[in-house]
Amino acid sequence: MKKTLHRHNIVFHDNEYEEIKEYCKKIGVTVSQFIRELAIGKIKNEEDMKLLEFINKNLGFVSEEEQQDIEKFMENYNKNNEEFVEVSLDDLL
Repeated sequence: MKKTLHRHNIVFHDNEYEEIKEYCKKIGVTVSQFIRELAIGKIKNEEDMKLLEFINKNLGFVSEEEQQDIEKFMENYNKNNEEFVEVSLDDLL
């Protein structure tokens, strides 16, 4: 599937734009790429924080016994075992 780029005008003061442009030159990216990556990173960070807030608000800590069981499992866990599949939050939603 072809990815389409969309255009959006953003207004900067002269000094802001120059600072951004000079920084982008130093790190070897375009201003557009820099702003795009920064925006997507901000969204992901906000979503992660919302998930963390939800977890902290709605889920309690496990008991000491359950924690020990988890740690024992993790010590013996074989990542190559096909019995286990990695899932993401998107898979669950």
